[in-house]
Amino acid sequence: RIPIIGNGDVMDGPSARRLVERTGCVGVMVGRGCMGQPWVFDRIKCELAGRAWTPLPFAERGRILFENYKWLVDYMGEDRATCHMRKLAAFYSKGIAGSCEFRHAANSAKTAAEFSTLVRNHFNC
Repeated sequence: RIPIIGNGDVMDGPSARRLVERTGCVGVMVGRGCMGQPWVFDRIKCELAGRAWTPLPFAERGRILFENYKWLVDYMGEDRATCHMRKLAAFYSKGIAGSCEFRHAANSAKTAAEFSTLVRNHFNC
């Protein structure tokens, strides 16, 4: 018997469960489903184990976004990290009131201080 790992459109716990049920695979791979929601792995783990998952408070999302940003600044420098985080900020803010305005503001952020202020204000963190 060869263990099969499924992938494709795994965006959250329910989609991972459906893939396992439909294919009988022993595990799932997550690609773009983790963009801006690194907590999706915990959500999938809970779903596949039959446990309830509690969504993260918005402030915690903001804290994780900011931490991710700081790592990128250390890795690639402020200018490149700020440019890169513009895309990720849209994923992190999905489903939060005012996310459209936040995305527009994040897309024009040019410095770490500017981006940090936007994140703290939007996510109340």
